[in-house]
Amino acid sequence: MEKILSVPLDDSLVERLENISVRAGVAVSELVSDAIARHLADLENYYLSIHELRSVRLDHPQNPLAAPEVREYLDLNGERPA
Repeated sequence: MEKILSVPLDDSLVERLENISVRAGVAVSELVSDAIARHLADLENYYLSIHELRSVRLDHPQNPLAAPEVREYLDLNGERPA
């Protein structure tokens, strides 16, 4: 129980997991598995969003980098993508 995925867990975290497990009536491993799955989904969505933003042209209205002041800054610093 001290390690999950070979990651040492703080005693207070272990205690919190055990308390939630008892109240929810599920195994700690199920709680951890569910939490990891949710966080991985969040991470995947985050990185896919970043990838999509990078692939959108700078003059596309949905790209936050399309703001004139941002384009000017990128141009001045030689960082503007093609």
